Amino acid sequence: MGSPVGLHLHPDRICARCLSVTGPINETEGPVVAEELRKTGISVVGDLPWGTHFCHFYETKQDLLDILVPYFKAGLENNEFCLWVVSDSELVTVEEAQGALAQAVPDLDRHLSDESIEILKRHDWYFEQHALNLERAKHGWDARLKRALARGYEGMRASADTFWLAEKDWKDFFAYEKQVQDWITNQSMTVMCTYPLAKSGATEVLDVVQAHQFAIARRQGEWEVIESPQLMQAKAEIKKVNEELEQRVVERTNELRVANEELRKEIAERKQAEDKLRQQKEILQQIFDHIPVMINFVGADGRIKLVNREWERTLGWSLEEIRQQNLDIFAECYPDPEYRQQVLKFVTEAKGRWADFKTRVRDGRVLDTSFVRIHLSDGTSIGIGKDITERKQAEDALRQSEDHLRLVIDTIPTMAWSIRPDGVVDFVNQRWIDYTGLSLEEEIEEPTRPIHPEDIPGIMERWKVEREVGAPYEEEIRLRRAGGEYRWFLVRTAPLRDDRGNIVKWYGVSIDIEDRKQAEEKLKHSEVQLAQAQRLAHVGSWDWDLRTNKVTWSEELYRIFGLEPGTIMVAGDAISFIHPDDQDLVRSTVKGAVANKERYSFYYRVLRPDGTERIAHSRGAVLTDERGEAIRVFGATQDVTELKQAEDDLKATTEQLRALSASLQSAREQESTRIARELHDELGGALTALRWDLEEVGGVISEATDPKQLSALRKKIEAMTTLTGTTLDIIRRIASELRPMALDELGLVEAVEWQARQFQTRTGIAVEYECSHEKVDLNSEQSTAVFRILQETLTNVLRHAQATEVTITMKQEAGEFLLTIKDNGRGITESENSGAHSLGLLGMRERAHLIGAQIDIIGIEGKGTLVAMRIQVSASSERQKKV
Repeated sequence: MGSPVGLHLHPDRICARCLSVTGPINETEGPVVAEELRKTGISVVGDLPWGTHFCHFYETKQDLLDILVPYFKAGLENNEFCLWVVSDSELVTVEEAQGALAQAVPDLDRHLSDESIEILKRHDWYFEQHALNLERAKHGWDARLKRALARGYEGMRASADTFWLAEKDWKDFFAYEKQVQDWITNQSMTVMCTYPLAKSGATEVLDVVQAHQFAIARRQGEWEVIESPQLMQAKAEIKKVNEELEQRVVERTNELRVANEELRKEIAERKQAEDKLRQQKEILQQIFDHIPVMINFVGADGRIKLVNREWERTLGWSLEEIRQQNLDIFAECYPDPEYRQQVLKFVTEAKGRWADFKTRVRDGRVLDTSFVRIHLSDGTSIGIGKDITERKQAEDALRQSEDHLRLVIDTIPTMAWSIRPDGVVDFVNQRWIDYTGLSLEEEIEEPTRPIHPEDIPGIMERWKVEREVGAPYEEEIRLRRAGGEYRWFLVRTAPLRDDRGNIVKWYGVSIDIEDRKQAEEKLKHSEVQLAQAQRLAHVGSWDWDLRTNKVTWSEELYRIFGLEPGTIMVAGDAISFIHPDDQDLVRSTVKGAVANKERYSFYYRVLRPDGTERIAHSRGAVLTDERGEAIRVFGATQDVTELKQAEDDLKATTEQLRALSASLQSAREQESTRIARELHDELGGALTALRWDLEEVGGVISEATDPKQLSALRKKIEAMTTLTGTTLDIIRRIASELRPMALDELGLVEAVEWQARQFQTRTGIAVEYECSHEKVDLNSEQSTAVFRILQETLTNVLRHAQATEVTITMKQEAGEFLLTIKDNGRGITESENSGAHSLGLLGMRERAHLIGAQIDIIGIEGKGTLVAMRIQVSASSERQKKV
């Protein structure tokens, strides 16, 4: 690079002393030179004083980073606040600057976090509302410097790039650089401005250098230093000053000869020195008399030679009184002989060590005092003491406060503890000790002992990371109780720092969250059950927050619409998946419900993304706040496609059944005739015979006067009873041949529930019925068989079980229907279960066999009987389809 006119280039390193002239040369003291030099991190520049304003001409982006990265690294290492203004997208972005600097400064994130360095875009520094504002930038330097000094930094280091500078702004920017040059003098600040060589001609380089103390540039691997005329002039003046200094050395040598002559005069001046010494002695005496500590001098013979006023004021005796009355001051201040011997031993043996004593003063009060004894080489000693009564009282108050605080910490329902920076436990409260059963010593020896083994690796790794970061954190772990039980705890840990920011201790609390964890687990289980129930019932739920317009759907509702979870976020997202002909109905129904704060229910069609169409039934309710304003709408939507199809099929089947009904009418009439004839012949004959017997009984009773007639009457009554029982058996037989009405009207699930209620009402035996389905996939034949087996089982319970409770469970899962009936009676025996005369059990097994079911009857003596019946639903469904 050639040397512009008026500039001088040096390939050598800059002399920092050449830049440190901050004022005119003093004829007696020489030039005023700044004593403190700052490391720049740039080898060609070396160390510079505060107030340096220089520039750097670069060819490439890498040239720029090669200079600025070590420049700012040195500033961060030397407690300087750093400010880097980049050209951003024109050359170097903020992210590129951070990335380059992070490679040289490993802990850059910490510096960025505590704002030791700022990296700004040129728009954020030079522009305001997209207009160049150099006045703002100039004030920015001053504000940043003041803030840096207030925060304890030694000064400020800055750099700003000009790659973005347009030709039209050059004149104003040059004037701004001159202002910075004038302002930076005597400031604790260093500024390096960077200019691209590609945009800098000879004129621009001349302008730039004149606005700076010097400039540096590297071309073809060689560094060049460009000095301004002012700097060259300063160097010449410094050279001249050095020549003058050499001349002054010669002159000073001659002056020393004259000084020897003046030594004679010093003898005469000794008197003046003695006067000053007496003055100093007086000053020391004043200090001795007024210093707020007790001082006494003891001679080699052990007698007190001198005391100050504070000593006399505190103890109550003057030195003159002690001498006149020949007082033993030690006996007066320490009347107890044994304690006095301890004090005297301290006086004679202590060497610069402070010790506390209880000292009695003249008015009888006992003060807390602290003394130190300093022995001199001539055998004398100096005693220094102070009244620490107030300090002791404060310490006692503090100790009581600490005891109170410790009591509070020990009684709070939370486990508290503290750890030193090296990880050693130094405190646990009583709650911790009571829970873990460990003492503080045991906790120090093995701090992970109460922690669940599975949690220890993760905890130690987290502690290692957080200790380096030094930030508060929390985590959930399991801690063992003294009895061996593990419970979940939320552990919160926070560091305590000193004034310099160093961590001096970690404090933490462990909060028992076992109940919350169990509640969360139950909640998850309930949510899973709800999702399963919704999936089985094809019912999806939803919630619409009217204030935020946010909508929440359950997984089943997404399945009904054929959408991926998370597709619907706000109200209105789902309208495109509703049949166009139903969209107005949906909007008007929901809008009207919200306006009137009322429930709603309607059907509409869903168009899935795959093109299939489903029919949905939606029910909703509106929730209001305390002012009656609608704030939320929630409800459920059920996929009723199959139900609607079934209704349509039912309508078609009804028409077919009407035709079939005509042909069955005759068969029903014939069956009614047969039942009527049987009731008339058998039941009527039995009742007629019963009437005749009753008439005969009436005649006998009216004529009977002797015992024989009464005996005959009794036999008649017995016969009537037998006939009545026979009649009832006939009625039961006829009724059992008819199909149960509850089964036809209600279905198997409801019929079983009705039978259970009837049995409990009739017998007084408690019945618990459990069924997780509204219907089961069994045909009519199977449902009848199941119902008859249930009836027979309940009859056996009533007659033989001696039970007080019966549990009926009916469910269908994994292609299998299961009915269980369990009582708490005596338990069926093996002989009863397998006996040839157990006709009821044989009938139950025969019914099960005819429908392809499996039945097990198990009895446990004293604990009851269990009847379990299983039917393969898939097989039954196939048979039903064939029928």
